[in-house]
Amino acid sequence: MFQEQSKQTILLFLGLIGIIVSGLAGLSEYVPALQSFCASFSNGCKDTATVTLLHLPVWAWGVVFYAVLTLCLWRLRKAVVWFVSAGTGVEVVLVWTMWTMKAFCVFCIANFLVILLILLISFEKRNFWQTLAIASLCWVVAFFNIPSENRATPLPTEGAGDQPRIVAQIGRESVTSERLDRMVGSKLLDLQKEIYKLRKDRLDQLVMDQLVTEEAASRNMTLEDLVNKVIVPVPPKVEEAEIDGYIRENRDHLKDWTGAPDDLKNRIRTYFEQQKRYNAIVQYAKTLEPKYGVTIYLKEPQPILARIDVEGSPSIGPADAAVTIVEYSDFQCPACRATHEVVQKLRSTFGNRVRWVFKDYPLKKHKYAQSAAEAARCAGLQGKYWDYQNVLYASQEEFTPDKLVQFAQGLGLSTGEFKQCLESGRFKASVEQGQKEAISLGVDRTPSFFINGKLVVGGPSFDSFKRMIEEELNKPKREP
Repeated sequence: MFQEQSKQTILLFLGLIGIIVSGLAGLSEYVPALQSFCASFSNGCKDTATVTLLHLPVWAWGVVFYAVLTLCLWRLRKAVVWFVSAGTGVEVVLVWTMWTMKAFCVFCIANFLVILLILLISFEKRNFWQTLAIASLCWVVAFFNIPSENRATPLPTEGAGDQPRIVAQIGRESVTSERLDRMVGSKLLDLQKEIYKLRKDRLDQLVMDQLVTEEAASRNMTLEDLVNKVIVPVPPKVEEAEIDGYIRENRDHLKDWTGAPDDLKNRIRTYFEQQKRYNAIVQYAKTLEPKYGVTIYLKEPQPILARIDVEGSPSIGPADAAVTIVEYSDFQCPACRATHEVVQKLRSTFGNRVRWVFKDYPLKKHKYAQSAAEAARCAGLQGKYWDYQNVLYASQEEFTPDKLVQFAQGLGLSTGEFKQCLESGRFKASVEQGQKEAISLGVDRTPSFFINGKLVVGGPSFDSFKRMIEEELNKPKREP
């Protein structure tokens, strides 16, 4: 009897501790002292305080759970084990949720330890299977409810495999780091490349210094002797033609020189000598890499490859072409018109080796761009999409409804069928979808192209565009 009373006293004490811990977990979001306390141990109290079950914060459920548990200990002792089993099943899901969120909360951990102690103290061997069944049932209910309600399951954290990290939650919509990176893709890549160049230059310098220093030590020479006697035994020779060429190429920068011409030439000569001396050391260091074993792990940043649904979009070329180019364009955009000539030339150059897909991105500042895009789609119903597109790009007139019909007449289309399609707004939603898709992919100007998923902003010249396509054609074949 004494042992049973002692057990009940311990359980009552743990129940009171549970009420306090759950209450503090809820207050930690509002009380500065508790916020400081949480910050000193972990960084997840604020995040876990917002997790709900049946749209009620879990800390509030904790208070209710321990309060009811205390009443059961006082009035209904036999129900305690069943009640604790249910709480344990839910608590396991809450701990798992905390782990997936990478939000380690000191109160959550304390609460888990309290309920675990209560389970161990109140557990009876004869009720093992009943306890397991209740805990499992409550675990299943909580497992499917808590993640869907709080979107905990699909929110992979940074470093969780190849899945995107969630950076914002807008209602039920998640904004992933992948989507955000795509929207600032080209600008982000430029910054990443600048950072990479700074790091690569510094790394190259470090490797060169280390290799040359080790080689000098292996030869029992000073670094200076190695450079002067082995690497650059003869002072670099600078030709007069090099100096004169430099002066011609940099005439604008040197126009403010007020000294004597010979002094300027001497300075340029010294600069070239230093550059040639440095380049000789760099080349010598490279020959030492196999001897001392150098492996560079620093990787150049690569553009984020977009995944674009091209189903239903106008296209030219085989679906299994090695290179797929998706163009986002506006028929009223002057740059798009200029680039269209380049695109036509490239199509004839590469033929069936490249698939060209066209996506509408009519800019809001162009009054008739939307209707022109819809008109081209209507012309496509009669097999004249690309012909109509050429007419639009070639025209300098405003794309009024009458003018769009006139273009259709010029191509020999059935104007009645064309007008019915255009006036019904049959392709309005499709064109608007293209706009939304372009924005989500980070396209902020027209024309923009995706070459095998790689964003190219603006209209490249024929030569640069051709070079990019050839680079993709020369890569190992991969899945589209």
